[in-house]
Amino acid sequence: MGQNWPNNNPNFMQLGDVEENIITISGNSNLQEEFLNYALKFKESSYLITDNILEVSDISKLDNYFFSLAYLYRHSLELILKAIGFKYITALEDRKLFVKETFHNLSRILEFISPHIESCIEKNKDAYDWLVLLFEDMNQIDKNYSHLGKSKKGHGNFISYAERAQKIFDEDSNTVNLMETQVKKHWKNIQSRLDKPE
Repeated sequence: MGQNWPNNNPNFMQLGDVEENIITISGNSNLQEEFLNYALKFKESSYLITDNILEVSDISKLDNYFFSLAYLYRHSLELILKAIGFKYITALEDRKLFVKETFHNLSRILEFISPHIESCIEKNKDAYDWLVLLFEDMNQIDKNYSHLGKSKKGHGNFISYAERAQKIFDEDSNTVNLMETQVKKHWKNIQSRLDKPE
């Protein structure tokens, strides 16, 4: 007999009467590929929402979806950086260290992967320097907040950054178009580099 959920004393190992209802979840054992797929899905979702908002031209939609969009774009960046990391960091112990030392901190992830992508950095040092400054700026704002609450520092939550960006949006009506152009431009650059074999 199964349990009613939720309850105070759940038995997660209890299968119930119908064992055929057990779900097996599997993933790709290639973490680089898995993270890249997730990153592209987050990016695609953000584009769909952004395009819809811009088509409708309803400022209330921008207000309602801004934080969600900020999260989607930020998380896609984190996953793409981790995908690059797992492309070059292949030993299990090194991967554990990579995750432990970087967690959700974009600056630390970029710092960890930079030695592996030096040839790419040299091709567009200005873009890389801009990215370093952006991540440093985001981390300065985000270091006091996390999805775990304000007391858990250093987890890279994007909410405070999004709030600051909202203030900039409010000051400059052209920011929406500038942001869309910049995000799409940088994603095209990242995508073209991922598509090119080294």
